[in-house]
Amino acid sequence: MPPPLPPPTKLHHTISTHKGAVHTALIAGQGKYVLTGGADRQIRLSNLQTGANVALYQGHGYEVLGIAS
Repeated sequence: MPPPLPPPTKLHHTISTHKGAVHTALIAGQGKYVLTGGADRQIRLSNLQTGANVALYQGHGYEVLGIAS
């Protein structure tokens, strides 16, 4: 088994649509979109290339700590 890759050292994207910490992120749509969940109890779908907010999913009772595909 090969050794694990080192952590990335270059910032590729900044997520600023949440109010508070972003706890989880999932790249979707073959790298076109990102789903993020955070301390504000919201899940947001954003376009990675433009940064545009595509959808907002709210109503969660607690902070969003994970997203699965």
